[in-house]
Amino acid sequence: MTRNSTSDEFDARQARVSDGELVIRPCTEQYKQMLKATPVLLLIPVSFLVLRQGVTGVVLAAATAAVCVVVMYFYFRGVHVVVTHTEIGRSGFTSRRKMRPRADIATVVTASLPLSAMDSRIANNLFVLDQRGRPILRLKSTHWTEEDMTSVIERLGMRPVTYPRIVTAKELSRAHPRALPWIERRPIQSAVVLTLAIIAAIVAGILVFADI
Repeated sequence: MTRNSTSDEFDARQARVSDGELVIRPCTEQYKQMLKATPVLLLIPVSFLVLRQGVTGVVLAAATAAVCVVVMYFYFRGVHVVVTHTEIGRSGFTSRRKMRPRADIATVVTASLPLSAMDSRIANNLFVLDQRGRPILRLKSTHWTEEDMTSVIERLGMRPVTYPRIVTAKELSRAHPRALPWIERRPIQSAVVLTLAIIAAIVAGILVFADI
C-alpha cells in the first residue's frame, strides 16, 4: 500500500520520531481491507450454528463477534513498533515494550507471500532476523503499510534481502528456515489442523446447544 489515503492519516498514525526513536502503529484501514475478502470457508461454522440453533446460534455468533471486536480494539490501541539508536521491539496489548538490542539483528528480509494455505491473497512481509535466523520483528501488509516497513528499514540503515516475486512459505524457508512459524512452514498440515478445528467447533456447538 502506498500513501494513497491521506498523508494526514499516515502522519497521525505513524506517531513520532523524537530523540532518534521511531514509533509506528498498525493501520486499521489495512486490516479492514483484509477482512473484506475473508474466505467463505472460515464463515461456515458460524453459518451452520446459526441455521442449526436459531436464536441461540445468533446470540452465540454475536457474542463471539463482540469478543473479537474488543480484542482487536485493544490490539490497535496498544500495539506499536519502536526503533531507537540501540534497540528494536514492539509492545503487545499493553504499552509495555519488549525490546532487543539492534546488535542482535543479522538480516532484514522483504518478501511477498500468500496469507495461508487456505487464503491465496498476497501480503508483503518485512522480517528482521537475529543471528540464528529467528524473527525479532515481523510486519505484514495486513496490518502495516508500505510506509511503515520502509520507515523501519530506513531507520535500521540495513540493505534488505528482497525477493522480487511472490514466494511460497516453502521457498522462503529454504533460505530462512526459522523465519516463519510452523503453521506457515507446513501449510498442508496446518490446513488439516484448521479443518479439524472447524469440525470440532461445529460438533461442540451442536452438543452444547442441542437441548436448549
